[in-house]
Amino acid sequence: MKLKESVTTLTMSTALIDMCKDVYGTSNASEAIRNALADFLLLPYDEQKVDSFAIHQLLPDIDDRQKSSKVTFRLDDGLRGVLTELSRGQDSLSKTAEQMICRTLYAEQQGRSTASNTDLLYIIGNKRNAKMRKAIRQIRDTAQGVDWKISVETCAEVLGIYAKHKFADTEILNDNDWDKINLYKAIQENPRRLIVQARALKVDSATFDAQKSLLEEMKKTERSVKVNFEAAAAYLYVNQNSYRHGGEVLNYKVTQSSYCKRLAAIKPLHQRMSQTTSSIQATEFQNKDLLKLIGKYRRQKNVLFIVDPPYLDTDYYNNKAKSGDAKSDDSIPGTTKSDTTKSDTAESDTAKFGEAEHAKLARLLRLVKQNNRNDFIYFCRITAAKGDQKKPNGEEWDRHMKGRIDDLYHGHGFFFVDVDLDDVTTERIITSFPFDGATLYGKEVR
Repeated sequence: MKLKESVTTLTMSTALIDMCKDVYGTSNASEAIRNALADFLLLPYDEQKVDSFAIHQLLPDIDDRQKSSKVTFRLDDGLRGVLTELSRGQDSLSKTAEQMICRTLYAEQQGRSTASNTDLLYIIGNKRNAKMRKAIRQIRDTAQGVDWKISVETCAEVLGIYAKHKFADTEILNDNDWDKINLYKAIQENPRRLIVQARALKVDSATFDAQKSLLEEMKKTERSVKVNFEAAAAYLYVNQNSYRHGGEVLNYKVTQSSYCKRLAAIKPLHQRMSQTTSSIQATEFQNKDLLKLIGKYRRQKNVLFIVDPPYLDTDYYNNKAKSGDAKSDDSIPGTTKSDTTKSDTAESDTAKFGEAEHAKLARLLRLVKQNNRNDFIYFCRITAAKGDQKKPNGEEWDRHMKGRIDDLYHGHGFFFVDVDLDDVTTERIITSFPFDGATLYGKEVR
């Protein structure tokens, strides 16, 4: 939904307007007010209160509260709709805006302006599991013989690793899904614009169908590297409000408030993505096939690849791949004749990330370490899917899954640790470097 603008006049405390200009470092009152209103929507949801409490904290003098001024500026219909909704037909838009701005400034003053939760999207994954996070932290903190300047996360998904762990000054986030990367770029570039666009959407069947149709239409067009905020808000909305978050059917159990609560993750993610190193943006984004991405960066120095592909027997990664970087040729991306042999050129079909793709990935990660002297952390499962475990010969399927991983990574001087996520699920983390608690994966390679 494209937001239109119209001229709006608000009347509010002169002292508050001046305070708002000071906080946002501008002499332009309308710019400061727009920023404060958007930042109200970026507050943790339980801080988004429209009442007079904050006014009395910020402006204890009654003269400051009563002396008012008019501000005329252009206000988009998304923010106007939120103002109208929050006024509940009882207060004027000016009064509601004044209370929103006071709450924004007060929350900032009290240090309660940012939510701690960075969970924004609903997608299958376990990198938020407490045991998994502990294992990743152990690897990062006790890694031996490393000096990483760049980390490349090949399958960013829902930022389960990135949001909680930092491995290098420069971080590259990649995902094969343009919608995800477009959303993350929107969060980094302009969270205020994104939150207004997202909050303008109502949780109802008509809005859901319209946003779903918008995304489907966009798939027919060429995807741009420029951020599309309309698409970012639509993807976020459809993901959060669909049944099982698959984007197909509206989940009628989702409420407007539960949707808004989830949006509070935008601000802490923006702060994480906006970190700089020597005035250079520390987080960069790519939208490439993971094999080609590794091929692109593996010859640079001091690189760590964080590789969390779809597990064997799943096809989440490339189901939607149709063209461009999603297509794969028969060779290992980024290799030369000196890097690879005929055995490194098995055919692959990236309509899914299956056995052939996992084999190609394993060979590529060996080159990353042995030829380029770079490092990797690779996540996989050594237990079968739960459906296979329920079969009469479930233990055999477990051995089969572990054996396939062993065939790819055993005996090349790598290291590993196993993380039991539950009674029947074990994730193996394989690295190219030793760390405290690691087990050597086969023979040592010198």
